Amino acid sequence: MTIAPFDLSKIGRGLAFASAVDDLSAALDRSASVVVSSPPGTGKTTLVPPIIAGRVRGRVIVTQPRRVAARAAARRLAHLD
Repeated sequence: MTIAPFDLSKIGRGLAFASAVDDLSAALDRSASVVVSSPPGTGKTTLVPPIIAGRVRGRVIVTQPRRVAARAAARRLAHLD
């Protein structure tokens, strides 16, 4: 089964973090460890996991400090195409 890559431009439409996608990709090209810092609501949780998923095999695990935020993020990511 082949999984199609995420359409980051569609997913990121209207999210402030979308302007940093190329910078994040470049940072990941240079290092396996990258710290992402941006204000709440900018799109980090929506955009960063699909970017990483497109680069690695296996699972991408995302942590959140609150259970409600973790569940909301999981639902959002599960519905992306």
